[in-house]
Amino acid sequence: MTKEELLELLDIDHGSEFTYYENLAELLETEEEIGVDAIHGVLQDVDLGVFAEIVESYFYDIMEKMPDNDVDIYNILEAVKRNFIAYAEAGNTVSLAEQLDDFHRYYALTDNCLVEDREEGTSVMKPLRDAISDNRLAIMDNKELHFDLEKAKDFIPEEYIVGFGDLYDD
Repeated sequence: MTKEELLELLDIDHGSEFTYYENLAELLETEEEIGVDAIHGVLQDVDLGVFAEIVESYFYDIMEKMPDNDVDIYNILEAVKRNFIAYAEAGNTVSLAEQLDDFHRYYALTDNCLVEDREEGTSVMKPLRDAISDNRLAIMDNKELHFDLEKAKDFIPEEYIVGFGDLYDD
C-alpha cells in the first residue's frame, strides 16, 4: 500500500488530520496489508502528542473487554501500548511505523484465536481483533462464547522504552 492509499483508507488528506480515535482504529483494524513505508509516510505529518493520547484511549477501550480477562494478552497489549506511546513521545516515527505494522499483522490479519459458540456448535479461528469484538457483542447479547487465545500469546513486543520525560516531573 502507498502513503496515498493509506490516507484514502483513513479518509484523510494529510497526516496532520490523523487526530481521531477512528483513524487509529482503521489503521490497526483494516483487513488490508499496509506496510512500514506507507505508515511512516503518514506518521511524518502526524502530531505525535495527539497520537499518543489516541493510543492510550484505543488500548484502554480494547483491553477493557478482553475475552476471559486473559492476563497474558492484556500484558502484551499493555506493552505494545507503552511502546507506541514511548516512540511517539520520542518522535521516533521509523520505529513507531515498524511496530504499528507488526502489531497490525498480529492483531488484525493473523488467525490466532479460536472462538467457540457451544450453543450453535461452531468454532472458528479468527484474529484477536475479531475475538475481542465477538466478546463485546456476546456481553451485550448475553451470549456465552469460549475463547482459546493460546496462539495469540506468541506475539513478543519489543521491550518497553523509557523516555526521558518518564524519568522526571515537569
